[in-house]
Amino acid sequence: MTASPHLRASGWHETHLRFSGRGADYFRIWVLNTLLNLLSLGLYSPWAKVRKARWFAQHTWLLDDNFDYHADPRRLLLGRLVALLLLVGNGYAFMWSKTAGWLMVAVLLLLGPLLFASAQRFRLVNSSWRGLRFGFQMPRHRAYWICLPVLLLWQLNTVPEEFGLELRFNHGNVLLLALIFAIVGPWAHARLKAGQHSCARFGGRRFAYRSSMWEFYKLYALLTCLLCLALLLQFLLASIVLQGMSRWPEFSAWLAPWMRYANVWVGILVGAVVWLLVWPFFAARLQRVVWDRTRLGPVSFVGEMKAWPLWRMTLSQMLLVVLSLGLYWPFAAVTLARYRIESLKLRSMRPWAELDLRSPRTAAGSTVAEGSADLFGLDLGW
Repeated sequence: MTASPHLRASGWHETHLRFSGRGADYFRIWVLNTLLNLLSLGLYSPWAKVRKARWFAQHTWLLDDNFDYHADPRRLLLGRLVALLLLVGNGYAFMWSKTAGWLMVAVLLLLGPLLFASAQRFRLVNSSWRGLRFGFQMPRHRAYWICLPVLLLWQLNTVPEEFGLELRFNHGNVLLLALIFAIVGPWAHARLKAGQHSCARFGGRRFAYRSSMWEFYKLYALLTCLLCLALLLQFLLASIVLQGMSRWPEFSAWLAPWMRYANVWVGILVGAVVWLLVWPFFAARLQRVVWDRTRLGPVSFVGEMKAWPLWRMTLSQMLLVVLSLGLYWPFAAVTLARYRIESLKLRSMRPWAELDLRSPRTAAGSTVAEGSADLFGLDLGW
């Protein structure tokens, strides 16, 4: 991609990531993955995830070379089993005994940070560009420093109940939880992103990340405003439905059989409204906050994702998914992935042909060895 006259005059060279995938091609992979998952009762899902990740990676291009993904699905399956055991144990241990419950809490606090670092390492070590692997090296003490506050907050949902301190949803508790989240949420998220980016590597070079806690607090203030707007819209919609039921008995009679599943419908409605209204604005702003502060040697990154185009795209694509009874999902996934990937710009003061991102002390493939540390690189994602 040719740089603009302003960039040439200032000495910058820039290029964008490019995505070449087509919805029709991904549709075939998606259909096969779905059928095999159903036939295997979900056991094929790790292989399906690897096929999907490899297809998206191989259709993502930078400077006329595509990325690749090399993960072993068996490692992913093992990681999922570990995650499932921890989740089941954390949910039911206190039902067996208080000793088992506290033991499970201790295991979760001990292994959780290591599993987080392991999952990050798995994803990056199995990704490559121009034959060079990415990598991830996070010291154990930093993994604990980043993850333990989040895990402790998570335990607030279950541990107090064992002492008769069940958190009831009255106004005081809601305000208290909102205050805790407003203070801790942006702080924890900023530290998480700083750890993910500053501990990542490519070809022997470490990424650099310039953290900005204030930007995350502004981002979460936007999130709070959007959530309030989403709740207001849901309240207005509920008011319209109730008025309709009171004015038109026929409408009330038609709706009555569905009201027995009111909790399910409310949950689906809340999730849909929040995702469609909140996620595009939050995701667009988050990309700019994070990538604008990331560097790799002489290369800097610029996030160009815009909130309104992403919102319009998300709304239109999800409408097509609903109208097609889900069959349009692969096409929507490709459309959203293309916009997200191609919204990331790279800049360098040196011509791209002269860049060598390998460290003089590191061989091209040596970052693969990082995958053997700390719980052997397990992917916990579903």
